[in-house]
Amino acid sequence: MSDKRRRDVGREALTDEELRRLHAQGHRERVKALVDKDPDFQYMTPVDVLEYALFFGIPRKDTKLIAHRLLDRFGDLHGVASAPLIDLKSVKGMTDSAARILRLLLPMSRMCMQARTLSDEYIESPGDALDKFHALFMGRNEEILALACMDINGRLMRVDIVENGSPNSVAIDLAKIIRHALNAGAVKIILAHNHPAGSMVPSLDDVQTTMDLAITARGANIALYDHFIITDYGFVSMYNNGVITTAYQKYDQLNGTHFAESLERVHEYNSMYAEYRLRVFEQGEVVAEPLNPRSIDFYKQTKDLSVDTSYSDLLAKIKRDRLNLDEVLQKARK
Repeated sequence: MSDKRRRDVGREALTDEELRRLHAQGHRERVKALVDKDPDFQYMTPVDVLEYALFFGIPRKDTKLIAHRLLDRFGDLHGVASAPLIDLKSVKGMTDSAARILRLLLPMSRMCMQARTLSDEYIESPGDALDKFHALFMGRNEEILALACMDINGRLMRVDIVENGSPNSVAIDLAKIIRHALNAGAVKIILAHNHPAGSMVPSLDDVQTTMDLAITARGANIALYDHFIITDYGFVSMYNNGVITTAYQKYDQLNGTHFAESLERVHEYNSMYAEYRLRVFEQGEVVAEPLNPRSIDFYKQTKDLSVDTSYSDLLAKIKRDRLNLDEVLQKARK
């Protein structure tokens, strides 16, 4: 009897379950070999990657079918990795261990990116902090508020989450932010919060709170250098839209100081993320428009911003005027 016939007879003696397990065992080895050849997953499909990840939490089942179920349920790898633990465990074939492994993916990725970016470095301009915030916000489905703290020389001391919110809002507690900065020994701070839904347009509360924070922090000898609103596609700088300078001019008027004059140079950002400026249209519509880095003339305008208009009047103008936000702020003294 030939060797092939002997193998066929041996297989005929196996049960269907034993044959399935034999196939699965060989399949797992093939997937592992594929990963060894492509460790960065450049040529593997989402199903392949998810199937491989499930190997370590489901040792004796066909994980390809479970991978398909997960993607059908949650849409894509990001949806799977950010799904609640209870929802992952409800998918047929999933185990508690496998669900917990999948829930590790995004938090571990964020920690890896933070470990790479949060070195003991110096922040020469607020744009240097953008990557730190993006690492912190990556893959989140809820709004969070983060704060970068620097010393008098611009050395980055820490970047922390100071508030967790809901999918469409996060509270900005001025006292909590100032207390956090003082405890860190910060002299300069940069604030950022994300908009998971994708819109970079700040709310009127975002504008008002940014101005209040700039004035409150300055009273504690802390300088707010910028407040970013960040999405997966880009960011809006409150400073580059004139909000923070307006607040400091108000502070100078009240205290007889000249702090705003030291901030006349507009921040320039060299980032892989697009910057957006705000425009205000008829009936109070505010939109964020991508800024062409080769056309930044509106940044070079002489900023003649108001120091004698109340916040409520300023915000009302932003809401109703058919002008760029930059122009609205310039008109505020009229």
